[in-house]
Amino acid sequence: GRDDGARINTDGKARPTMKQVIDQPLSDAQIDVMREKDPRYIEAQNLLERARERNGKGLTAKSQSASKQFFQESIGHYENLRQLADRVSAEEKAQPVIVRRVAAFKEMVTDEMVETYINLAAVDASRTSYPSASQTIAAGLKRVPGNARLESYREQILMNQALSSSDSGRWRRGRK
Repeated sequence: GRDDGARINTDGKARPTMKQVIDQPLSDAQIDVMREKDPRYIEAQNLLERARERNGKGLTAKSQSASKQFFQESIGHYENLRQLADRVSAEEKAQPVIVRRVAAFKEMVTDEMVETYINLAAVDASRTSYPSASQTIAAGLKRVPGNARLESYREQILMNQALSSSDSGRWRRGRK
């Protein structure tokens, strides 16, 4: 008898044990077949669809308050997606192909979430509500620390706020 549990095929070659099969990394093709039935994949697809739909509605809403609401809902969906990605990575850490794909997915989701934070801040910036726009960007940076696009937009908001303050001061002095 063999100690490792391997079985011999009729052709004389050893078959892998169930444990060896389970521990074997999956190929991209195997993952494509599996994910279609995976409830986590289905949940991710639904969340991504809702996040993108809400962001799109925010861009086309007739009122600024409606835009802000849609963007906030979109950000919530993106954050749920990021949490789902973290959970799947932890659950599938033995499958490097899955972990790599989930990391790429999370990066795409994060980029879209950053864009939504900028869209939300732009609504306030367009009304010259720079403190509110700054708070939105700060919230985004809390979720995605050091993001270059958010940092750049924050600098733009601060510059516009400074210009707005100095312009309004001169205008007031000129009217006296």
